[in-house]
Amino acid sequence: MAQDQPKDRPIKLGIIGCGAFAQLMHLRIIADLPEFELVVLCDSSAEVVDALAERYNVAGRYTSVDEALDHPGLDAVLIANRDHYEVVAAALDKGKHVLVEKPLCLDPAEGRDLIERADAAGVVAMVGYMKRYDWGFQELTRRLPELGEPRLVRVHDFKSQFHIPWALYDLVRRTDVPAAEKEAEMARMRASMTSAVGEDGNIDLYRIILFFASHDLNVMRGMFGEPLSIDAVRANGNDTIVAMLDYGHRGPSLLELSAATDFGWFEEEITVAGATEMLSLRFPHPYVHYGQSELTLHSHDGVATRQERVLAPYSDGFRRTWEHFAHYIYHGGQPITSFRDGLADLELAVELTRRSAS
Repeated sequence: MAQDQPKDRPIKLGIIGCGAFAQLMHLRIIADLPEFELVVLCDSSAEVVDALAERYNVAGRYTSVDEALDHPGLDAVLIANRDHYEVVAAALDKGKHVLVEKPLCLDPAEGRDLIERADAAGVVAMVGYMKRYDWGFQELTRRLPELGEPRLVRVHDFKSQFHIPWALYDLVRRTDVPAAEKEAEMARMRASMTSAVGEDGNIDLYRIILFFASHDLNVMRGMFGEPLSIDAVRANGNDTIVAMLDYGHRGPSLLELSAATDFGWFEEEITVAGATEMLSLRFPHPYVHYGQSELTLHSHDGVATRQERVLAPYSDGFRRTWEHFAHYIYHGGQPITSFRDGLADLELAVELTRRSAS
């Protein structure tokens, strides 16, 4: 069982998986937050670990997960490698608080096992769905009751150019990891996804839903809970899917996902239409620091059509995620994006994948 965290000292934190995403968003925030003290970096690339440890003045440098988790005084870990299950399980078994990047894992059976381990450990176990903590999204959900019963919900997410950060930031690339090690990791991941959707399942589509669009499944849950049913699913190849879900509203909820595009701008938006008003939220590019989400209320006063545009604060969803993680460690409570929340996304992703083939 985890010990109560003393409130008079920083949380000693380790990062397992120091690739682009950890470098882009997490390290710069952790360095700014007094609630955390970064004491461990762990990655399969010693080159990456050493370069980042010098940059952020971190003494604990590891390429072994087990050795990293045994670092003296370590309280919590961010798990940001690609294949999460075994690393999350090891961290929980050693009583560490865990913030894991989405998706929680790749197979609902693994997710159920991780929930059991987290409950037994008595630790904070949280999935890093930063969009649920985004100020703009929370303002959207606060205003939803004012719209009345939704007539139409649309969650739209088309892929943008993710190579942009390499031009903006000084990222350390892996050059010392053997190809065989990478291939073994991909084989493990493919085995987990096959277990989830079956030998005949569309594993490539399932991977797109998990790694590209699980945020979209999660924000829909954050707005309306679990869907009552999936009314229709249409997939186009392995990279595009449109689904209609029933949340008990008068109107349908549409999910539009495509990784077939390569836009030079970020294209992710939620629209909720009521009978007389409509709310729209556009998310910022996740790899651009301190991006602001934009919330727009469309209304009509009987004479003129009006738009109220609200820009979220510069405290972006990533920073707010870390602040929530610290709060739960210090004060207890159930995270908004718990492991059970992450498991529900896995189960919905499996069902969407299976229905896309029927």
